[in-house]
Amino acid sequence: MGRFLVYRLLRTIPATWAIVSLVFLLSRTLPTDVLLGQALTDKGLGSRSITAAEREATLLRVQQRFGLAGPVFYFSRTHSNTGTVWQWNGTDNQYHRWLSNAVQGDLGQSYRSGQPVTAVLAEALRFTLPLTTSAALLATLLSVALALWLVCGGPALLLSILYGIDALPLFVVALGLLLLLANPDFISLFPAYGMGQQATKNAPGTFKSALICTIARSR
Repeated sequence: MGRFLVYRLLRTIPATWAIVSLVFLLSRTLPTDVLLGQALTDKGLGSRSITAAEREATLLRVQQRFGLAGPVFYFSRTHSNTGTVWQWNGTDNQYHRWLSNAVQGDLGQSYRSGQPVTAVLAEALRFTLPLTTSAALLATLLSVALALWLVCGGPALLLSILYGIDALPLFVVALGLLLLLANPDFISLFPAYGMGQQATKNAPGTFKSALICTIARSR
């Protein structure tokens, strides 16, 4: 059992590395013109024509700020009259710096807000992590309790109902639970509009209308 767990944990290492590398590649496919335009607007240069020198200086600052300066990977390919030339760039490349910082907990800055990515993730996980943990714990406890009850001679009707719920698509079950447990017009056990003051700004009667509009747009 211990060897199996170690084997499974070791298998997550290449999977994690592949996901991290994919995130890096996706971040490098974003056009720099958007970042350049945002930087020019922040400096008050977006409302007038800029010179080539101003554009080049601003682009260099943007590349240095977001780690976009230098070659992307350890090696690069260039084309010349004699054919394709492969060049070794060493550790002075974007991927090596990004991966080294990620291992140390520095995930860079957000392209949209300029804030550290760790701060943005922490703000989101402040609500997501407790909800996810409590949902997983509740699901585990209910599953174990129902399984023991059914094994010890629970009603067959309940087992049929559970089989029927299991056969339903997940979005149908989620929608039913949303209408049942997060509906201000029925049982408001969970915050349908989020946590904090924002939840009090929405009239309870708008819940169903917003839900119906969302379903209609998805069809």
